[in-house]
Amino acid sequence: MRPKEVIEEIVTAIRESGALPDNTNYVGYEPNIDTEPIKLPLLEVATVSSARIDEHNTDFQGVIEDDDGNTVGQVFHALYNLTLEVNVWTAHGSQHDPDDLGDAVFSVLYQYDSSGPSVSLADDVWRVRVGDGEPDNDFTTSPTLRRWSQEIDVWAYETFTTDEDYLVNVEVPSSDGFTDTGDGGIGNA
Repeated sequence: MRPKEVIEEIVTAIRESGALPDNTNYVGYEPNIDTEPIKLPLLEVATVSSARIDEHNTDFQGVIEDDDGNTVGQVFHALYNLTLEVNVWTAHGSQHDPDDLGDAVFSVLYQYDSSGPSVSLADDVWRVRVGDGEPDNDFTTSPTLRRWSQEIDVWAYETFTTDEDYLVNVEVPSSDGFTDTGDGGIGNA
């Protein structure tokens, strides 16, 4: 699972939970508020940082076999950690309180927390930590825009496979065609 797919899983999990209002807009990136038309309330999931756990290698997981048991490939996992920021945006004075929306987001995400209920977010995600959430308003940018920010860490892996050729037939001449050379070797007759 690629990092972008992890973000899509989180967006989908929150959307399908029904915890946020029906008119909520969802994006898996940080929108440019100067150039993109944004309708509130808005849930945004953006990457804060991404790091490979082992930058120089991948972990061998096993082999791929065909129906006859022949090894036709190998499977590797590249482990990584994502720190994500889940933001809920709304407007001051609207019917949607940013603290209530933030609490709703926390409740949805906490079910995936490895220290909590630990429900599986996706097969390729092996750990989730839901951090602290808090209001994160920037009144210098917009005095009426309100934001609740929730940080989460996700540990997952990306799967890579290789293809391998294998021997199907080996043709060996009959033993009649060989003679002993006397020095421990075999020659042609």
